[in-house]
Amino acid sequence: IGSAKALYLPTPFYPGEAKRDSADGKIYVSITIDEKGNVASAKAKDGHPALRKIAEETALASKFRAAT
Repeated sequence: IGSAKALYLPTPFYPGEAKRDSADGKIYVSITIDEKGNVASAKAKDGHPALRKIAEETALASKFRAAT
C-alpha cells in the first residue's frame, strides 16, 4: 500500500503493570494492512515489555484508507 493514510488511530491506555514498573518510551509496531484498510497483524519490534502488548492491541484497532 505504501504510505497508507490513517483514518483512525486510537490512543493506547497505560496498563497497570506498566505503571507499577514506571515503564515509558516509544514502542515501534510493524503492521500489515489488508485491502479494506484494516490492520491484519501487528508486532511490536522493541520498547519496554510492559507496553508491547497494549501497543499491538491498539495498532490492531486502527483503521486506514482502503487500497485503491
